[in-house]
Amino acid sequence: MESRRNQVLIPNLRQLPVAELQIQVQDVLNLPIGQLAPQTLADIFALADAGEQLPTALARDLANYRDKLVRQLADLPDGAELAALVAGLNELPPEHLPAALREALAGQLEGRSSEEVVGALREAVARWEGVEPAPVSIPEPAPAPAAAAMPAAKPK
Repeated sequence: MESRRNQVLIPNLRQLPVAELQIQVQDVLNLPIGQLAPQTLADIFALADAGEQLPTALARDLANYRDKLVRQLADLPDGAELAALVAGLNELPPEHLPAALREALAGQLEGRSSEEVVGALREAVARWEGVEPAPVSIPEPAPAPAAAAMPAAKPK
């Protein structure tokens, strides 16, 4: 896990095996939206949408956290912090933004008056228009190595 500009980045979060994912996610589940790097934020939303591939408790925790992040996004003031968040997301490949995050961002267009925020949001919508979000496929755990057969003891 890296921290850049006081933001937590967990590289390739949506590509981690479940066991490692459970550990890494616990480190971010209570962070406010502004402390998540754009890639980590997008990965959290994508993983929350992939609940059927995850253990029940982890799927529930991710869905609850995603809902909390959507509320935090709506509560951000119309200004530099929101514009910076959207600009950071605009640096990601458009297919990296899951549908739920796209919907949450598009919902911010209404009621925002800052030219910087509205411009960043419009750029985001234009970037992902016609681009399908990449599907999330949680890797299967590697099979446990077969126990080496013990040679049979020779009778004496």
